[in-house]
Amino acid sequence: LRFIAGDVRTQDFSNSDAIFFNDVLHYLKREDQFEVLDRAASQLNPGGMIIVRDGITDLEERHKKTQRTERYSTKILSFNQVSEELSFFSSQDIFNFAESHGMHCEMREQSARTSNVLFIIRSGENE
Repeated sequence: LRFIAGDVRTQDFSNSDAIFFNDVLHYLKREDQFEVLDRAASQLNPGGMIIVRDGITDLEERHKKTQRTERYSTKILSFNQVSEELSFFSSQDIFNFAESHGMHCEMREQSARTSNVLFIIRSGENE
C-alpha cells in the first residue's frame, strides 16, 4: 500500500491496482480532470479500479451546499488552496469516461445533504 502526495496532474500511476481521487478533481480545470483520469486508466493494472469521490452537478439543491462548503474552505479559511475556479462534473461525465475506456462504473451517494458521491470504476479485465 502506497500513499502518494503530489501534483495529480503529473503523477505517475503505473503499476496501480487502485487509484483514489478523494475530493481533488474539482480543483482542476475540466480538461485537466479528464487528462488525469485518462492517464490513470491507461496505467491501471488489469482488473484494477479507480475510485472518485467528489461533488456532482446533477444533485442541484445539494450541490449548492457542496459549493458553499468549498468556498468556505478555500476563500474564507484558506484550508484548501486553489489556483483556479472550482470545476465540478456530472455523473454522466464519469459514466461516459468509464464507457470510453471499456470500464464499468457504479455510483454511490455519500451524503443526504451534499452532492458528494463515490464512483467505483472497474477495469473490464479479470472480472
